Amino acid sequence: MNKWNLFNWKLQRKTRDVFSSYETREKFKYIKGSVFAIVLGLIIAGIIIAAQNVNPFVYLRELFNVSFSSLFVEQTFQWLAIYIVVGLAVGLGFKSGIFNIGVSGQMLLGAGISIIYYRLAVGDNHAMHAGDIIVVFLICLFSGAFLAGIAGALKALFNIHEVVTTIMLNWTIWYLLKFLFTKYQSLTGAGISTSASMPSDQLAINGSSIAIPLIIAFICLVLVAFLLTKTVFGYKLKAVGSSPNAAKYAGFNVKAKIVESMLISGGLAGIASFVNVLTLNPNISFTVDNLPAIGYDAIAISLVAFNNPIGIFFTSFLWGILQSGGAGTASLFNMSNQTSSLIFGIIVYFAAISVVFINYYPILKLKINLASVSSRTTREQVHKLWSERQKIIKIRWSLRPGLDVQNYTQAMKEEKRLLKLSYQQGVEKISYQEYKKQVQAINQQIRAYVRDYRKNLREVDKKLGQAIKTVKKDNYIQRLTLAKQGIKRRERLLLRISDQNALGHLEEVKATYIGIQDYLKQEAHNYHHWLKTQLEPIKAEYQQKVYEIEAWYEGKSGDLTHYWTWFNLSIETKGEIKKQKIKTKNKVESLRTDYRLNKSAIRRDKTLGGAEKQQALAKLKTAITDQITALKEAGQAVIEQQQALAVNAKTNYQKAKNNVQVKAKLKTMQKSYLHKLDSAKETYQKKVAALKEANETRRHQFDKTTSQGQIAAMQGFVSTYDNYKNQLKNQQVYSGIYLNQLAEKITLMWVDLQTINHDSFFTAQDTRVSFYIKKRIYQWLAKEEKWVEESKIAYHNLDETREIKVDTKRIMTTYKQSLVLFSEDYKTEKQQIMNNKDLNHQTKGLMLNENERTYSERLQTYILDLEAKTRSRSFLESEVK
Repeated sequence: MNKWNLFNWKLQRKTRDVFSSYETREKFKYIKGSVFAIVLGLIIAGIIIAAQNVNPFVYLRELFNVSFSSLFVEQTFQWLAIYIVVGLAVGLGFKSGIFNIGVSGQMLLGAGISIIYYRLAVGDNHAMHAGDIIVVFLICLFSGAFLAGIAGALKALFNIHEVVTTIMLNWTIWYLLKFLFTKYQSLTGAGISTSASMPSDQLAINGSSIAIPLIIAFICLVLVAFLLTKTVFGYKLKAVGSSPNAAKYAGFNVKAKIVESMLISGGLAGIASFVNVLTLNPNISFTVDNLPAIGYDAIAISLVAFNNPIGIFFTSFLWGILQSGGAGTASLFNMSNQTSSLIFGIIVYFAAISVVFINYYPILKLKINLASVSSRTTREQVHKLWSERQKIIKIRWSLRPGLDVQNYTQAMKEEKRLLKLSYQQGVEKISYQEYKKQVQAINQQIRAYVRDYRKNLREVDKKLGQAIKTVKKDNYIQRLTLAKQGIKRRERLLLRISDQNALGHLEEVKATYIGIQDYLKQEAHNYHHWLKTQLEPIKAEYQQKVYEIEAWYEGKSGDLTHYWTWFNLSIETKGEIKKQKIKTKNKVESLRTDYRLNKSAIRRDKTLGGAEKQQALAKLKTAITDQITALKEAGQAVIEQQQALAVNAKTNYQKAKNNVQVKAKLKTMQKSYLHKLDSAKETYQKKVAALKEANETRRHQFDKTTSQGQIAAMQGFVSTYDNYKNQLKNQQVYSGIYLNQLAEKITLMWVDLQTINHDSFFTAQDTRVSFYIKKRIYQWLAKEEKWVEESKIAYHNLDETREIKVDTKRIMTTYKQSLVLFSEDYKTEKQQIMNNKDLNHQTKGLMLNENERTYSERLQTYILDLEAKTRSRSFLESEVK
């Protein structure tokens, strides 16, 4: 198998494994939800358009024609670029659990400061240089990030909801900019309540402003997608968005991640502002107090795309078309300019209920209904269950109670009548209150019975509805369809298992190849830096020895002078003092809390007069003050005691340090310390000198003649292998046998090459050139072995795939033949019964029913056998995995 075919096979298997994985299937569900939302939105919008006597298909065609006409095409792609970036800004916030509704304000702030910079630093009607454009980009980027960071910090530190803060910041920025651009004439534009304008052609290349905005948008798209899917930081953001409590339990800094996600989201909004202010909207109009709608469109785009960067691209494309060509297309048909906004709203509404579409399978439901209609037995069962359910529904919603309720109510009324009669006649000597209680108990029994009866009716109705669904799904036609799908599913599962095994073996081969490459790199490093490599462990040993000597000296001297006693006691004293202060503070706070409670109780006590309350409050205050003073004094006494212990320990340390005998011992110990250091250094220097001498000896061992002979022998083995490989290829040996023989040859060659080098990869006689040549030979051999092993795996997988498909085809053929045989037998028997004139109508009906029953039993038996074959335990376990 050549390299291209091997690469193609790997790509096919990896692609099939990715698309058959559980994660991909889940993502396709969300894609289905978005597509259904857009399609149904367009259908409803089409109905509304048709109600205005306009063909919706003609409207959509003209919408695309207008959007991509020479007049609007540049504007369409500019909207696409802006919507991509703002959609990413909102989507990244949603992924992190943050609702950044302040994109409009973040874009406004960047645009406003950029216009002020242009008017004051560059000058009106002056072209911007590259440096000015970079400054404007940085202004927009950091302005958006700063404003979003404020909302993120408030959310993280004070738990103030970001929706509230971002909306307030939106209007704060709006009115601040409105004040600046309407107050100062130098910043005002030509229009009424309009800011000065930026040049709108600064991102143009050859007169077209399409390329640079799209490049910026795609860079942002790739960076955000990479951040969310391939980085630890992106994983932490998604973890915080999914469950902040779980992320906090896992050790993530949730507050920091909230602020960081808002900073990135605001930065993206600033980039969108940069593109917007230099292309579509070079100024800001304050005529009407309405925030720019781009920020709110971004929320819709992100919702429809389920916050997926790829989905945001396609949704932005649709939004850009509607935004660019909507008004022009509406004017062609004399329709309202808000038609595109109407389509926006309908699509967003369906996106909000897209969870219905995610779990909706219309084709499967259609198959179930068709199968239930096609089966006579199923129709009869469904009709019977449906009739029973209609009776239950009729009783439930009838104004008259059911027969059971009427009988029970009548019996209870009779019991009440007898109770009343016995009470009036004095048969039972009970009071009127007891009589009323018994009547109320009977009434409660009646109400409880009716309530339970209606509850049971609801349960029966629910069970009958579920039974109807089960019968529809469980009919033999549907089960045959599922069995046929089981055959295909069996094939897919077997192919997936085969592919996963092959990919697993490929990873093992790759790991072996990388291991050989790493070993060769390490050997090359050791060869070229032999002295440095050998010195590293000796140097580490010397440093460890020095550390141990210093630790010994510090420990002995500290014990001798009582330094460690003072050091440890000072640390303990600081801890005890801090502990005592906290303890005293808590007790004082507790006393003050008790004082406030007692004070409030005295003031609310109505039994006391004004003077008595004042006297009680003064007495309470004096008692609390005395207790607090006593607590503080006790705490201060403990602190002073601890400080005295520390001072005493320090005094003992200084006395021992100045003691003559201790000084003499320290001097002796210091001599021993220096002696040990000198001894360790001398040992280290001797080992270094021995290594340098060994290195010189090693250099003298280089033998060019010997190494060239070894290389010649190795190259001879390589030539022999190439000749053997070409010989097998010329003999047209079957690929599997061919690869097995090559693998055996490579295994023998590894042994031969190591034998030449004295059971190693390299020898001491190798010069730099010979070492390099040997390394290249080993690398070639490792790469050749990798190719052979991967080719073996590929051929084995292809053989398995072929066998699985042949086996599936055989089972499918048997399945079809069996169905044809069953159907022919059934039709033949039915025709014979119908053509038999000796039978009356009733007998024919009985025989036809018996024939239907026999046919159904045969099908049921066949289905059970087929299901057992196609869904065995091993396949079920594989499917679960």
